[in-house]
Amino acid sequence: MVREHDPGDPVPWPATDGVTTWGEAVRIVLLESTVHLLDVLDALGRPPQVPAPALRETAHLLAELADPVALVEAATGRATPTVFPVLR
Repeated sequence: MVREHDPGDPVPWPATDGVTTWGEAVRIVLLESTVHLLDVLDALGRPPQVPAPALRETAHLLAELADPVALVEAATGRATPTVFPVLR
């Protein structure tokens, strides 16, 4: 069903009573699924075995959402700001 839609087509997003694109909706669902999988594996004491493409896409999406300067500052240990606003 998802492949039948152009990534730019609008789709209702119930969490906000708004609209987003199919492409963004798929990325958000992939991000949430990957994070939940990592949480479950951690809770079970298992290694974080996540498909590389899903992990890569999740990392790219998180990097796009973060303020670039805050991300670098946090990565270098110079500051500890919240750089991923979607996870608040």
